[in-house]
Formats: sequence, structure tokens, C-alpha cells
Amino acid sequence: MPEKKSAPPKKHWLIIAAVLVVACMIGAIVYYLDGLRGRETDPSITPGGQDADVLDYNGKLYRLKDRLETVLIMGLDTYESEAEPEGGSINHQQADFLLLLVMDKENRTCVPLHINRDTICNIWLLDIHGEPMFNKTAQIALAHAYGSGGKDSCRNQVQAVSDLLFNRRIDHYIALTMDAVAQMNDLVGGVTVKVTDDFSAVDPTLVQGEEITLRGQQALTYVRQRYDVGDRTNLSRMARQRQYMLALREQLMERVESDSNFVMRALKTLSDSMQSDCSVYKLSDIAEALTEYEMEDFQTIAGEAVQGEEFIEYYADEDALMQQVIDLFFVPEETGKS
Repeated sequence: MPEKKSAPPKKHWLIIAAVLVVACMIGAIVYYLDGLRGRETDPSITPGGQDADVLDYNGKLYRLKDRLETVLIMGLDTYESEAEPEGGSINHQQADFLLLLVMDKENRTCVPLHINRDTICNIWLLDIHGEPMFNKTAQIALAHAYGSGGKDSCRNQVQAVSDLLFNRRIDHYIALTMDAVAQMNDLVGGVTVKVTDDFSAVDPTLVQGEEITLRGQQALTYVRQRYDVGDRTNLSRMARQRQYMLALREQLMERVESDSNFVMRALKTLSDSMQSDCSVYKLSDIAEALTEYEMEDFQTIAGEAVQGEEFIEYYADEDALMQQVIDLFFVPEETGKS
């Protein structure tokens, strides 16, 4: 295999920005936070989950992989209906897009785990101070809807994902409003995709089977809309989101290579749409790792989507999920170091 060449220093941060956008259209986050140098990770934000070093499952022992780091990417959106979650302090944003990056520093790999926002799990209701009151069973996306919409809501979403993954530790989060999709889309000059679903009821310009360069609201509709689109399921929408992210990456890489002012313009547009518990130094470390690690294929969680009383509900196959968690986070004890 040919030796990997290092990026020219002046372009290094541009490539970092491009890789982060692949994660969740978060573009030039590192450059934006450069003005905040010296600000450390907020001490009020603590990781979700408590990783045990050894797991005993079905009579076999597994040991936690060495040097793992996880980052939860959230795409925040407003409610898809006028109904609001009951009880506790609430805001008007839910985590419509959830992508967990599982970074293996020992083996220099990164696995993106795309989590269905309809997944039914336990989530916490928060009081007006952002403290947990009690939990209930609901769609995982609603965890962010409890709290102020700021750090407490993001932290609550981290906890919900950690609980879903059998209390796996989640180290950091990055949250971005979904409205930024249309903005980034136009900044790169549009993103070309082959339309995979029937959008005729919501946008007749999105013709199924045709290759279209998405512009503005079209892009947001393509990755956001599910009602009256195709089979109306979030599974189909998730597939479109992955398709769009891969196409966006190609377009973005071309733009940052050809236009030295691109990132500055992108950050002016997107800077108000993002929040994270990471300091600029930590974000830079994460971004640099993503440029160097092998990015493996997207994973999803096996399960079944059913029609609930009001909305689609997705139930994870717990046995399959446990095995997936073992594969992502553990190695058999007898193998020694990973």
C-alpha cells in the first residue's frame, strides 16, 4: 500500500474542516472556534456512560478496547408536529439526526454509527434547573427536547444514546441545527444526488430517479422530509442523509482546495448554528484524527419500525445491538491487546 502523504501545512486545516462536514455538515467548526483559544471544555459537561473494563456476556469475557474516543453528532430540528413532550422543562428542538463516531486510536479507525431518531428507549425528563426528575420510554430524538435547549439538553441526549448502547461511555458531543444544511449546500454550489424517493407530494422538482443538483430549500427537504415522501419512514430518510453526506464531502473537498476564502465565508454563515462541549484544542485533535484514520462504512442498528399510536416507533433488536456494541467497543479477553 502506498505511503500516505501528509497534507501541506497551509491546507491542513481546510481538509480538517471537510472531514468534519462529512460527520454532520459541521464544516469549518475548527476555524470558527480558533477565536476562542484558551477556552477549555466546560467542566459542567461530563461524559455519558461508565465503561466497564471487562464484560461477561453469554459465558464469554470481553475487554474494553484500548484508547477509544466517542463523539456524538446531533442534527437539531423543530418538532415535526404540534404535539409537545409531556412534563418537565422543554424546548422546541429534537435531535432528528444522530451519528456516533467511535474512534479507535490504537488501530486508527473510525466507525460512524447512524442512530434512528425513532428508536424507542428510556429518556430523562429534566426540571427547570436541568436536573433529571424521572425517566420514561419515548423516541430517542426527544431527549434533547427536555431542558433549555442548551448544554443540559445536549447532555440529556448524550445520556439517552449512552443508555441505548448499554451504558457505553460517550466522551463529547457536537450539535448543529438542521437549517445549516441549506446554507452549507449553497455555499458549495449545490450538491448533486440521484433522487431515491417519491417527493411529488412535497416538492415536484425532486423527481424520483433523476440526478439533480440540490439548491437551498431543496437540500433541506431532501435530508429532512419524510412525511408524504416514499414509504414515509425514517429508515429511508437516514439512507438519503448518508447519500447526501457522501456527495457533500466530494463537493466540499473540491471547494476548499480551489478557494482559499471558502472556509471564512462558511464560518460566517454557520457559526451561530453550532454548540459543543469541546474546547478548540479538543476539536482540533478530533478533526486531525479524522483526516488520518481509516473511515469505515456507516453502521446502523438492526430493528423493526412499527406504527405507534401517533408516530413511527423503531425497536432495536437488543441481541443484535449487544453484539454490535461488543464488536465496536470490546475485544475477547484472551486475545490480549487490541
